[in-house]
Amino acid sequence: MAVEYLAILAAASCSVVLAAFLVRLRVTAGRLRSTADGMREYAQKTSVIRHQTLDVIMLGPRFAGKTALSRHWGMQPWREVLTTAPTDYFATTNIVLFEGESNRERDAVFDVSREVIPQFRLRVTEYAGDVK
Repeated sequence: MAVEYLAILAAASCSVVLAAFLVRLRVTAGRLRSTADGMREYAQKTSVIRHQTLDVIMLGPRFAGKTALSRHWGMQPWREVLTTAPTDYFATTNIVLFEGESNRERDAVFDVSREVIPQFRLRVTEYAGDVK
Protein backbone atom coordinates (compact mmCIF):
# COMPACT_ATOMS: atom_id res chain seq x y z
CA MET A 1 0.00 0.00 0.00
CA ALA A 2 2.81 2.42 0.84
CA VAL A 3 4.58 1.64 -2.43
CA GLU A 4 1.38 2.30 -4.42
CA TYR A 5 0.88 5.55 -2.52
CA LEU A 6 4.47 6.64 -3.26
CA ALA A 7 4.04 5.76 -6.95
CA ILE A 8 0.83 7.83 -7.14
CA LEU A 9 2.53 10.71 -5.31
CA ALA A 10 5.54 10.58 -7.64
CA ALA A 11 3.31 10.54 -10.74
CA ALA A 12 1.29 13.49 -9.42
CA SER A 13 4.40 15.52 -8.59
CA CYS A 14 5.84 14.75 -12.06
CA SER A 15 2.59 16.00 -13.60
CA VAL A 16 2.77 19.21 -11.56
CA VAL A 17 6.42 19.76 -12.52
CA LEU A 18 5.64 19.06 -16.18
CA ALA A 19 2.67 21.45 -16.12
CA ALA A 20 4.81 24.18 -14.53
CA PHE A 21 7.50 23.60 -17.14
CA LEU A 22 4.97 23.91 -19.98
CA VAL A 23 3.60 27.15 -18.54
CA ARG A 24 7.14 28.52 -18.26
CA LEU A 25 7.86 27.43 -21.84
CA ARG A 26 4.75 29.24 -23.14
CA VAL A 27 5.73 32.43 -21.28
CA THR A 28 9.28 32.24 -22.68
CA ALA A 29 7.97 31.65 -26.21
CA GLY A 30 5.72 34.71 -25.88
CA ARG A 31 8.63 36.85 -24.71
CA LEU A 32 10.83 35.61 -27.56
CA ARG A 33 8.09 36.34 -30.07
CA SER A 34 7.65 39.90 -28.74
CA THR A 35 11.45 40.40 -28.72
CA ALA A 36 11.70 39.23 -32.34
CA ASP A 37 8.87 41.59 -33.32
CA GLY A 38 10.66 44.45 -31.55
CA MET A 39 13.92 43.67 -33.33
CA ARG A 40 12.13 43.52 -36.68
CA GLU A 41 10.52 46.91 -35.96
CA TYR A 42 13.90 48.39 -34.98
CA ALA A 43 15.58 46.97 -38.10
CA GLN A 44 12.93 48.55 -40.30
CA LYS A 45 13.56 51.99 -38.80
CA THR A 46 17.37 51.90 -39.02
CA SER A 47 19.59 52.20 -42.07
CA VAL A 48 22.52 50.08 -43.20
CA ILE A 49 25.76 51.55 -44.53
CA ARG A 50 27.16 49.27 -47.20
CA HIS A 51 30.74 50.32 -47.78
CA GLN A 52 33.21 49.40 -50.48
CA THR A 53 36.84 49.91 -49.57
CA LEU A 54 39.83 50.47 -51.81
CA ASP A 55 43.20 49.77 -50.20
CA VAL A 56 45.94 52.33 -50.88
CA ILE A 57 49.52 51.58 -49.79
CA MET A 58 51.85 54.56 -49.54
CA LEU A 59 55.57 53.83 -49.84
CA GLY A 60 58.45 56.25 -50.16
CA PRO A 61 61.51 57.71 -48.47
CA ARG A 62 61.40 59.79 -45.32
CA PHE A 63 60.14 63.40 -45.76
CA ALA A 64 58.46 62.59 -49.09
CA GLY A 65 55.05 63.77 -47.87
CA LYS A 66 53.23 60.47 -47.31
CA THR A 67 51.75 61.49 -43.95
CA ALA A 68 50.80 64.94 -45.23
CA LEU A 69 49.02 63.43 -48.22
CA SER A 70 47.14 60.87 -46.11
CA ARG A 71 46.08 63.60 -43.67
CA HIS A 72 44.91 65.77 -46.55
CA TRP A 73 42.86 62.87 -47.92
CA GLY A 74 41.59 62.27 -44.40
CA MET A 75 39.84 65.64 -44.44
CA GLN A 76 42.46 67.43 -42.34
CA PRO A 77 43.80 69.94 -44.89
CA TRP A 78 44.15 72.62 -42.20
CA ARG A 79 47.06 70.78 -40.59
CA GLU A 80 50.44 72.38 -41.10
CA VAL A 81 52.49 70.11 -43.35
CA LEU A 82 55.86 71.35 -42.14
CA THR A 83 55.11 70.50 -38.50
CA THR A 84 53.92 66.96 -39.25
CA ALA A 85 56.30 64.53 -37.58
CA PRO A 86 57.57 61.58 -39.64
CA THR A 87 55.75 58.33 -39.06
CA ASP A 88 57.89 55.66 -37.38
CA TYR A 89 55.19 52.99 -37.50
CA PHE A 90 52.60 51.55 -39.87
CA ALA A 91 49.62 53.88 -39.85
CA THR A 92 46.19 53.08 -41.32
CA THR A 93 43.53 55.70 -41.97
CA ASN A 94 39.99 55.08 -43.22
CA ILE A 95 38.69 57.90 -45.39
CA VAL A 96 35.11 58.29 -46.61
CA LEU A 97 35.21 59.57 -50.19
CA PHE A 98 31.60 59.44 -51.26
CA GLU A 99 28.22 58.59 -49.82
CA GLY A 100 25.65 57.65 -52.46
CA GLU A 101 21.89 58.03 -52.52
CA SER A 102 19.99 55.72 -50.21
CA ASN A 103 17.58 53.10 -51.49
CA ARG A 104 15.34 50.49 -49.88
CA GLU A 105 16.28 46.83 -50.00
CA ARG A 106 14.78 43.69 -48.53
CA ASP A 107 16.66 42.37 -45.50
CA ALA A 108 16.79 38.58 -45.50
CA VAL A 109 17.51 38.24 -41.77
CA PHE A 110 14.61 40.29 -40.43
CA ASP A 111 12.37 39.98 -43.52
CA VAL A 112 11.74 43.74 -43.69
CA SER A 113 12.53 46.58 -46.08
CA ARG A 114 15.55 48.62 -44.89
CA GLU A 115 17.26 51.79 -46.06
CA VAL A 116 20.72 51.04 -47.54
CA ILE A 117 23.32 53.80 -48.00
CA PRO A 118 26.30 53.02 -50.26
CA GLN A 119 29.60 54.44 -49.06
CA PHE A 120 32.96 54.43 -50.83
CA ARG A 121 36.12 54.51 -48.70
CA LEU A 122 39.88 54.53 -48.96
CA ARG A 123 41.93 52.55 -46.46
CA VAL A 124 45.32 54.28 -46.64
CA THR A 125 48.18 52.31 -45.12
CA GLU A 126 51.31 54.36 -44.74
CA TYR A 127 54.64 52.65 -44.17
CA ALA A 128 57.56 54.38 -42.51
CA GLY A 129 60.20 55.55 -45.00
CA ASP A 130 63.10 54.05 -43.12
CA VAL A 131 63.65 52.57 -39.71
CA LYS A 132 65.79 54.49 -37.23
